[in-house]
Amino acid sequence: MTPQTVVQARAAFRERHISESYSGPRHLTITVSVSLLIAVSCALMLEGVLPLEWLTIPVTFLYANLSEYLGHKGPMHHKTRFLGPIFERHTLEHHEFFTDEAATYDTTQDFKAVLFPPIMLLFFNGCFTLPAGLLLYWLISANVAL
Repeated sequence: MTPQTVVQARAAFRERHISESYSGPRHLTITVSVSLLIAVSCALMLEGVLPLEWLTIPVTFLYANLSEYLGHKGPMHHKTRFLGPIFERHTLEHHEFFTDEAATYDTTQDFKAVLFPPIMLLFFNGCFTLPAGLLLYWLISANVAL
């Protein structure tokens, strides 16, 4: 793409997908706040954590990155029957906006092309976090699940 084409494509994206009432900082704040609220709530519920249970933290980072990688490799780039909206949001919107020629955002309004809608927190937590937590609770301990 030429620089002019990138500018035009981004302008068209902004016109189609970003309303005037959208606030990038508010979107980021909601996403980070919900995530921190969950993390802090879990930390406050811990009781008598054993040294071995602390290994959950690096393992969780690996699990989260693997989940993101597999999600990215799978439904975000290959349309499936049940996860079509994720494919459309990611591939058709995100990759339309971010290209090899333009890999950064220009304003906080562009966060719309970076961040998932806040409702997706429910999807990710429901599909990845909750099942893993329940399994860990059942197999190991409440502390590891938290």
